[in-house]
Amino acid sequence: MIPLLRWLARLLSPALVRQMGPALDGAIEETWRCETQGRGKARQAQIAMLLIADLLKQIVVTRRSTAFGRGLQPDSPLGGYEPMHTFLSDLTFGIRNLARTPVPSLVMLTTLALGIGGSTTVFTLFNAELVSPLPYREAERLLSVTFELDGSPRNFSGLNLDSLAEQAGSFESITGFDDRKLFNVTGGDEPVRLYGAAADATFFTTLGVEPILGRTFLASDDQPGAQRVVVLGEGIWRSLFAGDEDIVGRSVQLNGLAYAVIGIAPGTLKIPNREQLWVALATHPYGDNRSQERDNTYLEVVARLAPGVRLGEARAEMEAVSRRLAAAYPDANADSRVRLAPLRESLVGSNRALLATLMGAVVAVLLIACVNIAALQVSRAAARHKELAVRLALGATRARIARQLLTEALALSALAGIAGIGAAVWSRRIILTALPGQFPRLEHVGMDATVLLFVAAATLGSAILFGVLPALLVSAASPLSSRIGGSADQRTRSRVRKGLVVAQVAFALALLVNAGLLARSVAHLAGVDNGFDGSGVLTASLSVPESRYDDDATIAFFAEVLGRLNSTGTFDAAAAINRLPVSGGTNIATFSIEGRDAEYEAASHVRMVSPEYFETMSIPVREGRGFTAGDFAARQPLAIVDAEFASRHWPDGGAVGARVQPGRGAPWFRVIGVAGATRHWGPRFDPEPTIYALYSVVPEATMMLALRAAGDPLAQVADLRRIVWSVDPEIPVEQIRTMDDAVAASVIDSRASATVFGLFSAFALLLASLGVYGMLGQSVARRTREIGIRLALGADRRSVHRLIMRECRQVSGVGVLVGLGVALATSRAIAAQLHGIEPFDPVTFVAIALLLFAAAVLAALIPARRATRIDPLRSLRAD
Repeated sequence: MIPLLRWLARLLSPALVRQMGPALDGAIEETWRCETQGRGKARQAQIAMLLIADLLKQIVVTRRSTAFGRGLQPDSPLGGYEPMHTFLSDLTFGIRNLARTPVPSLVMLTTLALGIGGSTTVFTLFNAELVSPLPYREAERLLSVTFELDGSPRNFSGLNLDSLAEQAGSFESITGFDDRKLFNVTGGDEPVRLYGAAADATFFTTLGVEPILGRTFLASDDQPGAQRVVVLGEGIWRSLFAGDEDIVGRSVQLNGLAYAVIGIAPGTLKIPNREQLWVALATHPYGDNRSQERDNTYLEVVARLAPGVRLGEARAEMEAVSRRLAAAYPDANADSRVRLAPLRESLVGSNRALLATLMGAVVAVLLIACVNIAALQVSRAAARHKELAVRLALGATRARIARQLLTEALALSALAGIAGIGAAVWSRRIILTALPGQFPRLEHVGMDATVLLFVAAATLGSAILFGVLPALLVSAASPLSSRIGGSADQRTRSRVRKGLVVAQVAFALALLVNAGLLARSVAHLAGVDNGFDGSGVLTASLSVPESRYDDDATIAFFAEVLGRLNSTGTFDAAAAINRLPVSGGTNIATFSIEGRDAEYEAASHVRMVSPEYFETMSIPVREGRGFTAGDFAARQPLAIVDAEFASRHWPDGGAVGARVQPGRGAPWFRVIGVAGATRHWGPRFDPEPTIYALYSVVPEATMMLALRAAGDPLAQVADLRRIVWSVDPEIPVEQIRTMDDAVAASVIDSRASATVFGLFSAFALLLASLGVYGMLGQSVARRTREIGIRLALGADRRSVHRLIMRECRQVSGVGVLVGLGVALATSRAIAAQLHGIEPFDPVTFVAIALLLFAAAVLAALIPARRATRIDPLRSLRAD
């Protein structure tokens, strides 16, 4: 506390420091030691507030003497002293008033600090994702370019990108990249898998990113047959290569091939998907020959607008380009359009709605906190009516009284703002660990000028919200009200307090209803049948380098790994699939059905599996049969379709025995069975049609293992690595987690929003209950004489109890009714985040209304009981 007092002295008045010199520090330390010796923490906090007030007063005195020394009068226009003197005097007086009643002041301070801290915490995330500029040169000129075919967004083919670059005059530059490539890094103690992107030569220049070491791609690097080069990300350079600056110019082994390190990209480069390295597109395996197919859409595209070109102009040009491409290449580009959007929008995506919802929740909580404090301030002002009436009678203007009360509110709000900043800084780590990884800029969550400006605005706005109404009420009171009883003023204050409590209950109900809807949505997702049993299943990803493994070697490797996993006894069952359920990702192909019209084509997920997959994942085969080891060895084109596929294309049965062709030029697969449908994108999405084939027929370089264990699956990780590395010690074992964790990860954003809403709603419920309690407590105190007369005249104490409870029911009932209307209006905003439940769910609305009404009734029991214990004689004597 002593360093804080010293810091305030130096910040607020350098003149005071110059005048007192070293004696100032000694005086502060000696005063603190004498005043706080042997005192408790609560008393120390009160003394600290008094010392701050004294310090402010001393600063005023020092500034006054300095002004006189310059020959300026306190009210001189040139001196500018009087307004500051008045403000600091009011501020000092306000802090002393807060210190005189430490318990109510601490309650108000804590309430407001939590409100400002919570809103600041969410705003730091909102600011990082939606407000703060992207860390690229002139980022406002960067656009995400999407190829839309038949109304569905797709990536670009290499040839379409070339055509677009030739015809688009609105772009200064344009770049394409193939994201989420897997690279096995070998040569260290253990093999490591990194995510990377294959990008063309203009990637870094389009984004405006300069390397921190070395260089980025040149046009000569992006040519077929050129030397393989790689740009490492700063994070992986520091963690995997210990920040060795001599790494530039050396070679690293990626997927069994030598790549020359030419540069280190800054850690701020997180495009496209937090990649850790970038290689030249033309030299990546299969990168060049795939670009010769115009309908092979595998490139994401980012463009930089030319100087002076507006987004609307560029969009108009893209419409013309889309028509020309569709006319020139109708087979691949019919019904296609080129869409443009600011790069930030594509990075944020669906998170914008979630962030807006969270901001709405915290703003509502802050409003409830301000309303709660306003009610407390009205009560405090009522307790000071004699003091303020005397000041009015002695000539103080109503504006002067109002300014004094507003300054006191500002002092309280400023202290709460400082505490709120501390709470936001402390909660940063919670945000980074609790929120889903879909937020691309979580690492930028923190304090900057924009966040501090928000805190200042929240602090000032809060002071106005809870300070104006009490100031207006008190300044409007009659100077004689303290003598004649002020019944009119008391009735006005009573109505205002009731109105504030109604507002608290209404806001709290709206928040609680939205939290209840989100909670029920999460509960619904938890009960959704995903089509498999993931309990006790461990998953991991293996990826073989295409430079060392051809198709036959790939098949043999995974067969050997699965054979050892199934034979060691560590796992009950082991299987492989190229994409696990609920993990997302697209591996969709158009297919044809034999005997149907030649134009009969539809899209389906295609999954490559091992024969043991359905048994390992407990997915039932409902018709026909499953795959066998003999099918795997024979490498015959056999397929199992899921129930969703069968019901769509054979609604009357007959799927088993039919033949399908998954993709143009692919062999015809005979359907041997129909399996249960699974959810590819998690519980929030319906199952989609899927074709399963054996990976011995269509080998994949990257496969996911599904391993069922009797005990804790994670306890078997060491055995899993040992078995894999016994087959090939250079294959990384990555993405290790349980299937239950995978399911939970698929709904983590829903859980996060429900959790945050639940916390804020619980706080709002507490504030609403305290508001009811405080309002009734003041009502009992104000009506002590009336209640005493009722009891003296023979009224039953139960009737007094009913009187207070009736007032509670009236106020809370009105608040609940108003809150239901607010909830009906606001629940539409979260409709997109609800699953399996309607935004106007009557069960949730009724249950929350009853909960809040019950909480208000419970809060009213203490004041009602206190009213029944009033002694009639004492109440009449006190009056």
